[in-house]
Amino acid sequence: MTIKEPDVQAEDNAAAQEQAETMLSGPVTLTRGEKKWTLDVEQLVAYMDFRAEEQGGVSTLVPYISADKMGPFFDDIAAQVATKPANATFASDGNTAWVVPGVLEKRSILREPRRLSRLPPSRPARERPRSR
Repeated sequence: MTIKEPDVQAEDNAAAQEQAETMLSGPVTLTRGEKKWTLDVEQLVAYMDFRAEEQGGVSTLVPYISADKMGPFFDDIAAQVATKPANATFASDGNTAWVVPGVLEKRSILREPRRLSRLPPSRPARERPRSR
């Protein structure tokens, strides 16, 4: 019989618990232009997940907000956030047609897991760039 030790031991979770408590210390407000969506702590708890990551050669438990768990929320706001390209045209090779994007870059919701440590630091509103 082979015994496999878990990647992360129970006593090694203090840092993850502290990070999770910080992540859940209050509501988070997402903004796009004049639109705002506030996620309360209860929602953040539902969206939170944990994974083991190698850090300094040690398997470490890391909390993150799961894009998969946030899927229904993203679906609800996607149409309000998306920006369609302007002046798009069609091109063709005689058999297949495709859209050629126009001047503006298309924008949509990025659905990738992000750790808070990887997000850019928050800046006071007076320092934030204005949205188009």
